[in-house]
Amino acid sequence: MNKKILIIGVCDTDRSSNIFMKKGFEKLGYHVDEYNYRTVAQKLGSRQAMWKDFTNYITGKTWDLLIFSKVNSMHPDLLHYAKNSGKVVYWFMDGIAVAKAIDVYQYAKNADIVSVTSEEVKTRLQNYFKINKFELNIHQIIEGFDPDFHYRENLPEIYDVIFAGSATPQRIKDIARLKEIVPSLQVWGNGWPKEFNAHPQLFKDDIRKVICQSKIVLNLVHSNIFSDRIVISMACGAFVLSQYCHDLENFFKMGEHLDWFKSWKGAKEKINFYLENVIDRDIIAKFGNMYVRENFNWTEICYQLLRKSL
Repeated sequence: MNKKILIIGVCDTDRSSNIFMKKGFEKLGYHVDEYNYRTVAQKLGSRQAMWKDFTNYITGKTWDLLIFSKVNSMHPDLLHYAKNSGKVVYWFMDGIAVAKAIDVYQYAKNADIVSVTSEEVKTRLQNYFKINKFELNIHQIIEGFDPDFHYRENLPEIYDVIFAGSATPQRIKDIARLKEIVPSLQVWGNGWPKEFNAHPQLFKDDIRKVICQSKIVLNLVHSNIFSDRIVISMACGAFVLSQYCHDLENFFKMGEHLDWFKSWKGAKEKINFYLENVIDRDIIAKFGNMYVRENFNWTEICYQLLRKSL
């Protein structure tokens, strides 16, 4: 009998992690169906129409796992209904602010297994369900990288320090401070003020090429969670210097896989140090690359989820 998984999420948009997730499960021998609920809602004209279409789609069908990911516009009760078609996984990939905004508890309580990328969200869920005397099978699994797209290219390092990501009010303040520390800092992404001279948002192969052309790849964190930008950058062989968050310590060793700073003074000291000390920078980048390629490619991430789910 064929092993089957249904991903309810976003598999039809460039750069969506659901695309790489799907490939990971397929490499493990699963047939993966997809229900791209945002596209369906757009075509049908409303979320309510999409909800009805989804129930019709899964009724009478079965899968080994039904994985709900990036489903902020799905009605939470649909996860409970989906249990008629197989074991339900809710994979929440955002931080605590989004968790509160969408009332993540309503989604989690309807799933058989919950996976989150933030320890803070995991702790909040555990405490919430402990108070409400509700059993919850919850794990912390971070997003991975796609080895078909993210790998090291031996290109000239023409950028001192880069940051890739869309502008937010906090990032604008942070990057302004960092540009005072290192004027050669260059930014890629949407929404940046003109004075930042930002490059266009990076897609596909351009992400890898710019990362491989950089001496230091900076990462800024939201609250207490880091994005898959760290894993992708390390998979491309970059030396990563990140703003600190506690979750980093759950998965990486400072000074061995990457480095981090806890203050702007610390950022200045570390940027200057690593720009001057090429050997130290390259050694950390090399070990970080080997570490993530072994442990955080999407096939391995999907295998982790299967071990906890089946």
